[in-house]
Amino acid sequence: MSVALAALLLAGCAASVDLSATTPSATGQLLVFRALERAAAGLDLTRLRDRRVALEVISQLDDRKFAQKFAAEYLETWMRARGVAVGADHPELRVQAYLLTLGSDLGRTFLGIPAFQVPVVSIPIPEIAIFTWERNRGRADIRAYVFDAAERSFVEALPDVTGRSKFDDFTVLLVVGFTVTDIDEPLPDATPRKGP
Repeated sequence: MSVALAALLLAGCAASVDLSATTPSATGQLLVFRALERAAAGLDLTRLRDRRVALEVISQLDDRKFAQKFAAEYLETWMRARGVAVGADHPELRVQAYLLTLGSDLGRTFLGIPAFQVPVVSIPIPEIAIFTWERNRGRADIRAYVFDAAERSFVEALPDVTGRSKFDDFTVLLVVGFTVTDIDEPLPDATPRKGP
């Protein structure tokens, strides 16, 4: 009986599934997306509405091609949803949008005793936090230039836009922890209900 129980317990342990977090994390991805969404919302598309436009998105994200492609597709979709005919045949205007930044930063403020190891006896002492503030910030900066598609002459520069997002974790006296974030707050008009 005890052998069967031990075999059952071992089989249960062998059948367990370990899930690992994605890189970047889901929260990190949302942090960057909210920043991009807020930057796109700041673009002044007034003079581009009802015009045929060719869009080119240029970025410094050489090591993250997928992020650049995602941002380019999102900007195109954002502009289309607001009445700009992006990708139409025989464009009147060409827009070069530069992603100056698209990413996240981490900062930490700590008040307490950091984790350390007692030198002689090698006993690890855990971190004792009186106050900890972990600041996660998303940021997207876009600079866009408009050119005449036929003559390739400069028409105008759209005002630079910046989108920011935050996700902050606080720990007070080891036991009280809370989070302050704005990544769960999409723009009120982020998803248009109906096309023009």
